[in-house]
Amino acid sequence: MIRMLWTSFVAALAAIPIVLAAQDERPAFRSSIDVIPIPVRVLDEAGRPVEDLAARDFIVRFDGADRTVVSAARVSALDAPEAKRPAPSRSYSTNDQASSPVTRTILFVFDASGLNTSTARAVGSEIERFLDKADAGDLIGITTLPVGVAVAPTTDRELVRATARKLAGAAEPSSSRFQITPGEAIGFEREDRGLMEDVVSRECFGFSDPACAQLVERDAKLMARTLRESVRRRLRTLVAVIEALPPTAEPKHIVLATAGMPHEPGLQSYYRDVPERLAARAATLSILRIESSAGTAESRLMTTGPDWRLMAEALVLMASASGGDLIEAGTASTRFERFRQELGAYYLVGISASPQDLDGKPHRVVVAVRGAGMVVQHSPTFARPRTSPRQEQLEQLLAASMERTGTTRAIPLGVQTTIVRGQDPKRLEAIVIVR
Repeated sequence: MIRMLWTSFVAALAAIPIVLAAQDERPAFRSSIDVIPIPVRVLDEAGRPVEDLAARDFIVRFDGADRTVVSAARVSALDAPEAKRPAPSRSYSTNDQASSPVTRTILFVFDASGLNTSTARAVGSEIERFLDKADAGDLIGITTLPVGVAVAPTTDRELVRATARKLAGAAEPSSSRFQITPGEAIGFEREDRGLMEDVVSRECFGFSDPACAQLVERDAKLMARTLRESVRRRLRTLVAVIEALPPTAEPKHIVLATAGMPHEPGLQSYYRDVPERLAARAATLSILRIESSAGTAESRLMTTGPDWRLMAEALVLMASASGGDLIEAGTASTRFERFRQELGAYYLVGISASPQDLDGKPHRVVVAVRGAGMVVQHSPTFARPRTSPRQEQLEQLLAASMERTGTTRAIPLGVQTTIVRGQDPKRLEAIVIVR
């Protein structure tokens, strides 16, 4: 039986059970599209990738029901040079000579608001170091929020490097003479009387101007409105960036470098929209929280306490809802390094599917790993990517060609095949990646 997972142009991962028989017997194939891929990241308690999992180690519930896990293909780490890669296991053979059987798309999104040019250059340098260790086949791109330089995901490393060097901050010094934090500004807008009295008392201490309290309130409310509109523009751009990604099942990772965004009611619909768009593109969102530049509204934060939570909570919600993570600890360099390491923790877990699973609607997914001490991250939803009439025609031609013997020359596809010995010693699985 031919089972296809969806990928870039036509189908993705095909798990073909083949019964081993005598030499004079020929195996029979029946084609059907009944396997779907779930990108899953697995880390140990120290945050290191778990590298030795097999299909039998995963437990998947799809719309509340257990599903059979038929395959688990690990996406290779970024820093595995050819000389250090482990020798192929005797349990499988493959016609693939490339370093990784799965094409990744990695899109760096630089949120310029609240960050100055020196910080932008530091982020650009980290992206260049990331490129040094990326697999040659990975598609890597850069864009900025709310608008600015951009390069679509590509294998052209020099183009990406040149774009990384052009990153610039968009921090605007505050026009207010008062030291008001984002949390305090939003508190004024909410008419939090206790907070307002505390801020006025602090900012107007020693001032003889009787209008000082009114000036503080005016500046605070203006800051709150400006900050909210800035976040709206940035999130709208982020949604547009996500929508531009191809609706395929291949791993797609968006890396957002930002100083933070406030978590408050006026922005909730935007924060919910981002994970929904990510799920429709089978993409995850990892967020690298970068220190803000001095003198900006976003920089007037506390490292702990209400303002820190205000600017971090929305980031946590967006990242976790897509199966990603918020990375804050350490320097910018260590944050990029942690993301790079986590990329090596991804598996494409193939599960059995029914026709209603492929209706294009979002379905709830829960993935666990047998054993203790492991962290499992994944998108909580799956939706089959839409296919064009041309793609559907190619899928039909591919399925028909695999059901018969002989050579097929009419299908413009590249095919990579890996034979894996299944749990039953009398059965093999053929993993076919079609591009």
